Amino acid sequence: TPDAANFFGAIEGAAACAEAGRACDLSDGILVDGAAISIRLERPDPDFLYKLAMPFAYPMPSTVPIEDQRLEPLPATGPYMVRDGTREGIELVRNPEFEQWSGAAQPDGFVDAITWEFREGRIDALQAGALDWTTGAAPEEVDALRASSPDQVVSAPDSSIFFVGFDVTQAPFDDVRVRQAVNYAIDRAHVVELLGGPASFRPSCQLVPPSIPGYQPFCPYTADPDTGRWSAPDLERARQLIQAAGVAGDHVSVWSPSGEGVPTGTDEVMAYVADLLTQLGLPAEVRVIDNVGTYFGKYLYGTEPGTARHPAIFMAGWLPDFLTATNYIEPQFACDAGPNVFSVCDRTLERMMDEAKRLQQSDLGAANRAWAAADQRLVEEAMLAPLTNGLVAYPVSDRVGNVQVHPLWSLLLSRLWVR
Repeated sequence: TPDAANFFGAIEGAAACAEAGRACDLSDGILVDGAAISIRLERPDPDFLYKLAMPFAYPMPSTVPIEDQRLEPLPATGPYMVRDGTREGIELVRNPEFEQWSGAAQPDGFVDAITWEFREGRIDALQAGALDWTTGAAPEEVDALRASSPDQVVSAPDSSIFFVGFDVTQAPFDDVRVRQAVNYAIDRAHVVELLGGPASFRPSCQLVPPSIPGYQPFCPYTADPDTGRWSAPDLERARQLIQAAGVAGDHVSVWSPSGEGVPTGTDEVMAYVADLLTQLGLPAEVRVIDNVGTYFGKYLYGTEPGTARHPAIFMAGWLPDFLTATNYIEPQFACDAGPNVFSVCDRTLERMMDEAKRLQQSDLGAANRAWAAADQRLVEEAMLAPLTNGLVAYPVSDRVGNVQVHPLWSLLLSRLWVR
């Protein structure tokens, strides 16, 4: 069903039918008969199973209260259960009812118990053996641990992408040459430094990150485009494009969020982008919105794209709900994406996405190549200026092994080996 709210409401009704032990044929295409739940779709959806696995799609009995469970969590079906939860931390122990039915879907854990303490991350406690993993440690402490004990810091890519976005219906960014000029001009290595350095970010000039199926290296906006990866800016090419577009002298307002919830250095990045635009002949000023909720809720997503009140060039990012190229491209750039903050409706891209989804039902290899082609279309049309992908450092104790990191859900604590 295309209506997500109705779909999840039907899931709730299905759970109630299953609990009552009766057969129900729900109007939204969900049939419940005993322990089986059958879902009929109006049209093929190759990402459907990924959507069912999202945290906010768990089917539960209708008797489960909707409010936040806080420190009295519900029992679940995994290898661990909560033995104790306080404001100081949570303790997980083995779930005696758990039996591994699929090592791929839900493997049993290795450790017997997991204690998660809610306090400031401390590298000294890690080195003393009081902790096996910590978050929130100062970057310089993590760097020092990496230098002295490189095996104790595991770095892994996450699935995020930060980018400069364009409202492609607003001048001067309604001209593809201007958008391409911004892509050529940006020194992505400098952006990495402004955001925290190469231990936390790496340059990118495409939307789909390397950790996602459907990624193929592609970067025409660099000094050495044959490698497919960004190497250096090309300011001369950028100036030529601005000159050819005939927009020199146009004034530009660059929008940036700031404050809690925004990566450190974001406003510095957008100040740098504004300075670049000025150098290219587009006098620019930065408009910083200090509240991230106001920035996204009131301005970026709360105003009609294509209007003068909507940002024409802005800082944004994306973190997917599930790990497919679909979830990077379609929700942001489909003609019916809502709200489409880029004002993009590219019929060629629309056909490419439809073909990729069709192939995804029968040939994943061909589908991944089709999604890579759609990603390249976004890059060639410069519908955004990708900047960086995120990297996360995981400091662990010297008794920890088998560190596995999920690109969306972070460190998999149950997979750790502890000596």
